[in-house]
Amino acid sequence: MTLVEEAERAEKIRNAFIVFSGPCVEDVQEINKSISELSSLSCALREIDKLILSDSGAGLDLIHDDLQYVHEDVTFTLGDVWQALGRLGRGHTAEDYQTTWKGITKQALEASNGKTLYKTLEGYRRFLESLCKTMDSHVTTPTVEKMRDDIQGIRARQSQRPQLLSARALSPTPRGTNKRDNQLPQLKKSYERERPMSPTSSTASSASDQTRFRDKPWVPSPPLSPTATMSSISQVSSAPSLETGSNHWAKSVFQNVSSTPLPWSNEETRYHEQRGTKELTFPSSEYESVLNLVYPEGVRITLFCRAADYRAKITCLYRDFKGNSDYGCLSLEDLHIRRDGSVLRICRRKPSGKPVPWVSMKFTTFERMILFYGTFIAMRSQDSVSPTPVHDDELRDEISEFAGSIIDSGFNHALRIYHDKITGSVRLQASVLKGDLDRTPVWTAFITHSITSPEWCRQVDKRTIALAELRPHIFSARYKPQLAPSGAFMLRFEMRDDAEAFLEVIDALREKRGGF
Repeated sequence: MTLVEEAERAEKIRNAFIVFSGPCVEDVQEINKSISELSSLSCALREIDKLILSDSGAGLDLIHDDLQYVHEDVTFTLGDVWQALGRLGRGHTAEDYQTTWKGITKQALEASNGKTLYKTLEGYRRFLESLCKTMDSHVTTPTVEKMRDDIQGIRARQSQRPQLLSARALSPTPRGTNKRDNQLPQLKKSYERERPMSPTSSTASSASDQTRFRDKPWVPSPPLSPTATMSSISQVSSAPSLETGSNHWAKSVFQNVSSTPLPWSNEETRYHEQRGTKELTFPSSEYESVLNLVYPEGVRITLFCRAADYRAKITCLYRDFKGNSDYGCLSLEDLHIRRDGSVLRICRRKPSGKPVPWVSMKFTTFERMILFYGTFIAMRSQDSVSPTPVHDDELRDEISEFAGSIIDSGFNHALRIYHDKITGSVRLQASVLKGDLDRTPVWTAFITHSITSPEWCRQVDKRTIALAELRPHIFSARYKPQLAPSGAFMLRFEMRDDAEAFLEVIDALREKRGGF
């Protein structure tokens, strides 16, 4: 694995640990610290990877041996956790989570001579950050010297395990050759540990499953990639193995997502089988899967789009009460969406007006729940065959703290501030203001932590406000953010009063969170 691949694995383990914070109440502080360090470790790995690509060679020469040691240690440690998560399996209970976490904790203590997992991860992260400074300045810092013994001590203990021993050699790369191909990847290409079955491997279609599916019109899905299956422990993931060369906007919505845990729920993701109710056949080859979500319960939910007219469908692959593989498929126009705590219910539209659940989807983080919800509403509205008026544009437990009109990259949009009662999260959302797509979400941005900074929001003129480092998740192919040369996101209000009211609401929310 390369440094970037290891960074991605750290992120997937982080997402898995978010699920553990619910059932493992007694260890939640330790789990949260590990989640934080995994995020920081991922950033450090990516940063040093960037520096290597731009380095002339002198900087890498200085950190060569140290980087090899820490890279191997990170591989061992994350590999141990990966294996433990793989043994968790599916259909797990709160007790399974608790047992698995105890095993991970014990393993970490034994491997590092008494250090907890988050302390070990913190050591890796700090050491990598020091190596970044060394590469940047071409001077070895005293911090590197102090931390080197700890890293080598862990490596020595890891090397005592014979199943993981292998020859590790890293020769300098000749000048003019590609650093990524000839240097750091060799740090781990010298060996590859055999991986266990992933927690959701049972959700991938077997040969017998596909035979059953072929009784109906069926387009077999590719097997799940390790990335997809490990990500699914966090209860929702986009499966890269199912993506094609298309640039559909839904494929980038879940990038750079923060993670605010939702309360633990005993409810599982499931398909509400309704016998005798007509559903569609599986989407034909002219449809492309643009978002794939895999759950430990053995459920796979996929959003499809037809490029010619943006026709949108959703499928749910599941196992029936006899354990046989089956699926349901409907057009998005036939469905609406409701929230019940940590669960989104996709419901059939009925003439009686009473919602009938079709699929219940459990989420463990607020952000991913919101992003799926926004993707669902936007794809349904953009369906040019049967566009559906938006009546489910607000979710239960979210309070609209502000609404105003903005000129947003040439479009008239309604800007709202939503405050979630359950998690305390705060987000912005811009929606279409008028016309056939009225109230359809265009972008959303999570600002819970940003609002506490006095530098984040500033008024440029009577109707314009600049927001630093806003990361909008965009639900449209046509929209491009309006940015200042500094990179700040520009909000241009139609009315001066709206601009002032926006600032007042931000100030009030900042005070609630104990900002400056």
